[in-house]
Order: sequence, then structure tokens, then C-alpha cells
Amino acid sequence: MNIAGVRVGVNIKLIAHKAPWEELPGSLYINITYESQTRMKATEKHFPIPLHLTEPGWRFQREYERLFSFIVYVTQLATSTDEKAKIAVKALYESDDPERYKKTLEKIKKYGAAKALKKLHRTIVLEMTISSGANNFLVYISEFLALVFKSKPETLRSSETVRLEEVLKHSTMEDLIKDLAERRVNQLSYQGMCDLTEYLSARLSFKLFPKQDDLEHAVKIIESRNIIVHNRGIINNLFISRVHNDNYTLGEYLNLDTDQIFDDLEFLAIAVYDIDLRSSDKFGLKCVLRDAFE
Repeated sequence: MNIAGVRVGVNIKLIAHKAPWEELPGSLYINITYESQTRMKATEKHFPIPLHLTEPGWRFQREYERLFSFIVYVTQLATSTDEKAKIAVKALYESDDPERYKKTLEKIKKYGAAKALKKLHRTIVLEMTISSGANNFLVYISEFLALVFKSKPETLRSSETVRLEEVLKHSTMEDLIKDLAERRVNQLSYQGMCDLTEYLSARLSFKLFPKQDDLEHAVKIIESRNIIVHNRGIINNLFISRVHNDNYTLGEYLNLDTDQIFDDLEFLAIAVYDIDLRSSDKFGLKCVLRDAFE
């Protein structure tokens, strides 16, 4: 398929391989092959999907694959529209009016659906892609936190006071813990990625991103999503203050690079697998096979 000047193929398959986090042989791999105008040769990238993930991890993976399915659908729809137009033009003009046939084919090539997707709708497709990918990651983080708090209620300890009437509203301790966990997740979800990372490191001795470079990469992706959603993609002071990069100019539109967006989506997926692996070890979170989840 071709999206915004990039030919993309996506395949998910089972390869005989023992991933470092797996006890059993075999690991799902997602293969992304793409060829863009900025790269002379096609580049094939693949990365492993653990056989076992938490339920939030599998929900992330399902949405990740759904996003790529949408990209494939949109690009194939545009290509199919042009192909059908070419078939119709061939039937109408190839024999009776070869010159008109040739000119009409050129018009389809120049102004057809595939060209419109690349030229006219490139930005909005890329905005939708990175925003959906970032949203999926943020939902995973919220579900991951809820799972940690519910599985390990002691992680909810704080100086916060819970009123007696709030406690008495719950018939069981399990219901109370669930409510407190949801409340804590809601509070944390409004924090920036850096603040959330600091909180988890200080309170739970768990780092979402052990490497500073990875944290900064995640911040850039999330803040890109934020200005797309809240400011039409126009760079503002908040974005500049959170994304430490001299390449951004106040008031300009965020430049979306297709290659970089695919790299960003891959980065978020690998981050989720890593968080799932480390948190399941640290907090004893239940991991399941995909078949058991679905």
C-alpha cells in the first residue's frame, strides 16, 4: 500500500524464536516493510510481540493492529478507486479514441484518489495516525495503573484522607479498593508524562522509561498528539516547554514526517511490551496468552 508517499506492508505472524522474556519457544512478530521517497531501498523492520501480555497489553495490541488495518483500508480504497476508473476509461476510449484514452489516464494519475490522498489529505491522515497511536498508549497506561493498584492495594497508600461516608458506600473491601484505584488513576491521568514517570519512580520504584532518551521520545509523541487535538497542530509555548528541541518554532504547524510516525508507533508498541514485562515481574501481574484473552 502507499500512504503519503510511503509504500507500506504489514504482516503479523508466528516465527520459531525464543524471545528473552518467554519461557516457551515462539514469538509473534510484527513486520513492517516500507519504501519512501526519502529512502532509496525498501526497509524491512520487525519486532517481537511477547506471547504473554497482561489484559491491558493485549487491548493495546488489538488497537495497534486495528490502526494499521485502517491505514491499509484507506490506501487500498484510494488505489482501488483509481483502478476502477482506469478500467472504465479503457472500455470507453482505448479503441475508439486512443488520444482521449491516453489523456484521461494521465488525469487519473495526476488528479485521482491516490494522488489526492498523498497531496491533499496527507496531513490529516498522518494526524489521525499519530493521535490514535498516542491515545492507544495513554489508555494502556491508565489501564496498567488500575491493574497495579487493584492487584497491589498497598500501592494506594498515601496521606490522602477518605471520608467515612465514602467508605460505607461500598459493601466490600474489594469494591472500595476498586473505587480508590479508579480515583487515583483519574488523578494521575491529568499529569504530564514526566510527572507521571517521577510519581511512579518515587512511590512504586518503577520507571515507565528506564532511559532518559526514551522518556523524551515518549513526551514528544504525546505532546504532538496534544497540539493536534487541542491546537490544530500549531506549536505553542506549552509544547516548546515540554519538548526540548530547537527545531520547533512557535506558531508554525507541526511538521509530520511519515517515516518518523511509523518509527513512533513502533516505539510505543515496544515500550508497552517492556512495561508489561517488567511490571508483571515486579508486581506479579497476571499475563495470559492472546487466545485466552480473546
